[in-house]
Amino acid sequence: MHPADNLFLLIKSLSKSEKRSFRLYASRYKTAELLHCIKLFAILDKMAVYDERKVKMKLRTVVSKSAFAQMKVHLHTMIIKSLRLFSFKTNPQIEILQLMQDEIVYAGKGLHSLRGKAIKKAKEIALEHDADHLLLSITNREGLFEFDSGSERVEIYLLAAEKEEIALLKNMQTETQLKFIFYRLWCKYRVNPKLLSDQEIEEFNCLQNDVILKGDHNLITFKSKWYFLRSHVLICTFKNDHEGANIYCKKIIDLFETFPEYKNDTFPSYRNALMSYLAACHRIGYYEGFEDIISTIYNLVPKTEKDEISVFEDAMFYELLYLINSVRFKKAMSLVPHINKNINRYESLLHQSRIVSFYYNIAILYFMSAKYNDALKYAVRVLNFESELRLDVQHNISVLELLLHFELGDIALLKHQLRNMNRYLAQRKEFSGFEKLTVKYLKLLIGEKKLSEKDIFREFLCEAENLKNIHAAHKFSMTDEITFWLHSKINNTTTEEEMKKHVEEKNTSAKIST
Repeated sequence: MHPADNLFLLIKSLSKSEKRSFRLYASRYKTAELLHCIKLFAILDKMAVYDERKVKMKLRTVVSKSAFAQMKVHLHTMIIKSLRLFSFKTNPQIEILQLMQDEIVYAGKGLHSLRGKAIKKAKEIALEHDADHLLLSITNREGLFEFDSGSERVEIYLLAAEKEEIALLKNMQTETQLKFIFYRLWCKYRVNPKLLSDQEIEEFNCLQNDVILKGDHNLITFKSKWYFLRSHVLICTFKNDHEGANIYCKKIIDLFETFPEYKNDTFPSYRNALMSYLAACHRIGYYEGFEDIISTIYNLVPKTEKDEISVFEDAMFYELLYLINSVRFKKAMSLVPHINKNINRYESLLHQSRIVSFYYNIAILYFMSAKYNDALKYAVRVLNFESELRLDVQHNISVLELLLHFELGDIALLKHQLRNMNRYLAQRKEFSGFEKLTVKYLKLLIGEKKLSEKDIFREFLCEAENLKNIHAAHKFSMTDEITFWLHSKINNTTTEEEMKKHVEEKNTSAKIST
């Protein structure tokens, strides 16, 4: 990445309050150089995408090309200094490090009383926030302080310090072990969430069977507990144990409630924990308290633009899915303008796969609501998306497009698309039986019918249900939507009514089993 891009990304990561803090900090210094830096800051802040040529054009009257590089370095330094001041009371680690720097200065000046106060304050904060790695350094400085003071209680202090350091080192060793188990599991998941080779399976088994993951009763620190729980989330995910992953995600939320002082930390992130729980709930169709979690996320004040994007990418995404799955289509459609607005606003910063997924789910929403023209508009957006990401979604939307042309009466276009789909399926070595089934019955519906339209729909539904039962674990992701559509054709109802009936039956069944 180009250094200039790093400055741009730094500015874009600032929250409104951090930007205000920088401007106040910079306003203390009235030099011409700094005024130029403030102008550069304003230019970069307004840009959606970094363009150095445009920046230089806007600055050409105040700075030479040779001075431009130095100006960027100066601006970067000023922003970091202002962030240190801004974060002093909100980031305990920065506050501890600042106090330890103060202690070193006081020691050099022989200011014994101030030195003791700095150590005491730093230790209190470190203990409160489980900052064991810093606490070990503080304990060492505290020992030097006691020696320098010439106190008679040095020996008593040494005995207490020895016990304290042994306990600290034990906690740090446990936390480190759990941290690296978590990182190794996470890296494996990022590379490939499916364990394909014997070596991958052996390495996974070695990690999941580590004795340190057998129980959390001896874990002391917040982070060691967090690493323990997150490791189990990943283990469950590898095993496709979504129920288990949901339980551990909920335990992480409970952990933050037990240690509320960590809710403002960047890592581990309380917001990310809530997002992960949303995703875990959605995977198993468990929506009890779902709206409360979404509301909690929306009420968390985003610190940076990245946080704002994260809330949109995840919270609004799962809110849309929740509203669709609970058949609250009107409310789901009210989110669409906000989704489009945020996609336009953050397009260059969003994951492309998430944009595709948003468009796909909106197309499904409009299809289920019988708003076929709107559904087709979003289906075309997915199909035209120039990305190799989420090809599965693009395959699914191709099937949806066929159904939409059928509903809209575009028979000539539908025939053309069916020929294309036939060629496409012939080329693919792996394809869904559901895709072939849809092509087969749409051909029957628009061709010379030997059966009535309802009888064709009944046969289609019968084969679809059989296919769904055979491939229950790996079903085509639009199976349910197409099944609801077929029921509506047979029963002279709407797809929305059929889905609502299914959800009500499912909820009744769940209550009875409970």
